[in-house]
Amino acid sequence: MMKKILKLAGFAAFALLVSGFIISCQQNDNDDLGLNSKGKATVVFKITDAPFPASQVEEAYVTVDWIKLLKAGMEEEFSEEEAETEEASFVLVELEEPATFNLLELRNGLTEIMAEMELPVGEYSEVRLHVIDAGVLLKDGTSFPLKVPSGDSSGLKLKLKPALSLTEGEAVEVLFDFDISRSFVMKGNINNIQGFSFKPVVRAVAHVLTETGEVSGTVTDADKNAIEEATLILLKGEEEVTTAITSEKGFYAIIGLLPGTYTLKLVIGDVTEEVEVTVEAGKVTTKDFEL
Repeated sequence: MMKKILKLAGFAAFALLVSGFIISCQQNDNDDLGLNSKGKATVVFKITDAPFPASQVEEAYVTVDWIKLLKAGMEEEFSEEEAETEEASFVLVELEEPATFNLLELRNGLTEIMAEMELPVGEYSEVRLHVIDAGVLLKDGTSFPLKVPSGDSSGLKLKLKPALSLTEGEAVEVLFDFDISRSFVMKGNINNIQGFSFKPVVRAVAHVLTETGEVSGTVTDADKNAIEEATLILLKGEEEVTTAITSEKGFYAIIGLLPGTYTLKLVIGDVTEEVEVTVEAGKVTTKDFEL
């Protein structure tokens, strides 16, 4: 089945439509493993990022050509080789042409639609994102093509949190959140950039609209002037979940967060401030900082 991407969709803010891409679905149905070939649900795959705070960077991009969904339990029951055979049950979503995304354009709640289509009902716990190209372009024109780990084989292995559970007739969203500050590791220093290493750090979040929430707000000084390029780090215990950086208006937004209590850390130069924030499904938690 083939279907054009025709609509805008968004979470908290709005999404940018990727027009002109046509996708096809290749599936290996196995009723014994619980996939119903008759029941269908609509899935929208979206991409966003936690911005890379480098004023000298024009583009930090990735190119994707397919997405593969594995049924719950498949990653435990089958080896890497077996998961590629007809014995396994999975859904392969292929873009007719590889799609390139400049992650610097996706910040503070902005997303792009990668693909949208109907998929067999069932539960999926893992997704493979096949990145075939990545690189960084500086504003002075210097380009750094980067080697992609697993880019030419199995793709990036990402656990879906929560699991993607599809029932007939429903529509859900899956969000891929690239953390640029950790994915594109700079060599040298900001005054003498020698290159980058690509070590992708990506969150894959299912049921974005119904089961996740958002933290957003502004960072200003005592005179209410916006502070640009302030870094926000979200922590769950000691684990860094993702990061964000304020816009020229001092605004930040972190989307696709599972409900719970987090620590939000503001970093501006040598100044740091930490607060506790609670995320609720389907709601926006507002946290403003005034320095």
